[in-house]
Amino acid sequence: MTTEKTAYGKFLAATLDYIQRKVEDALGPTVEIERTEDTLSIQLEGGHHYYLNKMELRETIGLASPLSGRHGFYYDKEKDSWISARNNVDLYDLLEDEFTGLCGCPVPFD
Repeated sequence: MTTEKTAYGKFLAATLDYIQRKVEDALGPTVEIERTEDTLSIQLEGGHHYYLNKMELRETIGLASPLSGRHGFYYDKEKDSWISARNNVDLYDLLEDEFTGLCGCPVPFD
């Protein structure tokens, strides 16, 4: 594996770490989170499951959402954002809107 892939893999992992921290901070014990090296599984109160996985070779993050379905997000350096290849939505905006709607309390990604 090249150094660039390793560095990008660390960037992907840091992104999943950030999402995990924000969800835990906002929702505390009402959320169940499981983390492996490549995946982040979030189960919200009410049984809604979100699955995120880092795909280092493709340099993307995959998301399976119970509300919006499957997405593949690539990092847009100019926008400094993870953007869906499917519909150009920002990953953090999507998660914030869906989590806040399902949980009834804000889950900010700033």
